[in-house]
Amino acid sequence: MKFLIASVLLICFSLVAQAQGNSTRSPTLCDALGKQIADKIGGALDSQSSSESEISLRVKDASDLKVACSSDKQQAPSIFIRTESANPTAAFYKLLADAGRALTGLSLRRLNKGAHNCHRASLGAIDGRSNKGVRRLSFECHTSESFSTFRFYKTS
Repeated sequence: MKFLIASVLLICFSLVAQAQGNSTRSPTLCDALGKQIADKIGGALDSQSSSESEISLRVKDASDLKVACSSDKQQAPSIFIRTESANPTAAFYKLLADAGRALTGLSLRRLNKGAHNCHRASLGAIDGRSNKGVRRLSFECHTSESFSTFRFYKTS
């Protein structure tokens, strides 16, 4: 009798696991945010991390653009953007500002100012890293000889 019960339980667990493996993932708020930003900047959704908290977008003027959403309600969604140059182009800064505006609703001027200030500070830093903020916006930048990265998010 114990063998029969164990067999039935094993079959049930394997059927549940198989059903979960075949089901499609339900859309999340991060999916919606990624799509909204892609629509605003003329990009396309590319992929999603396995944790469902990071969306990659395909865009013309950046080598990498990701929207990150935390399950922690205290942490605001952020954008990570990278270019394969120590000196980003005007088109890159425009893309950064457009994506930032879609995420935060803040002005393009404020986003551009924050990005340029952070980049300038990272160029002068020994380790190539900088954290800068302008009112209601925080930037983390890293610059090397071959790339520049920016991560930014809205603060309260």
